[in-house]
Amino acid sequence: MLLALGAAASFAQDPLVIRETTGDRTVAISQLDYVSFASDGGIEVVLTSGETITVAADKFVSLRFNTRSAVKEISAEGGKLRLGQGQILADKGGIELYDLQGRKVASTKGRALPLAGFTPGIYVAKAGNSSLKIEVK
Repeated sequence: MLLALGAAASFAQDPLVIRETTGDRTVAISQLDYVSFASDGGIEVVLTSGETITVAADKFVSLRFNTRSAVKEISAEGGKLRLGQGQILADKGGIELYDLQGRKVASTKGRALPLAGFTPGIYVAKAGNSSLKIEVK
């Protein structure tokens, strides 16, 4: 999940909260290089300084963004989907996006699905047997 969103300077100081079973860690968005989900459900957060924060699947709960950003929370349920540059990215082509009523609201055969313009709410992205829950504010 690449988080180089190209947002305003005030957004760059907004926090990313890494929620673990043992507590929360906070990182400024401006310090973030990328976040990736492992196939086992854990995550890796890489900072621009080169520091890496690794959270094992049994400790990972969620990622939480400041509510002013477009995406509020992401939970890992697979390793083939990630969020980057304001879009959902898949390792292989074929992404489908569903609302909570199970209606398909968007799809692409490509490897990227832009999030701009979606009505606020919770969505589930699917690619193959991987899924990604997102909340658009």
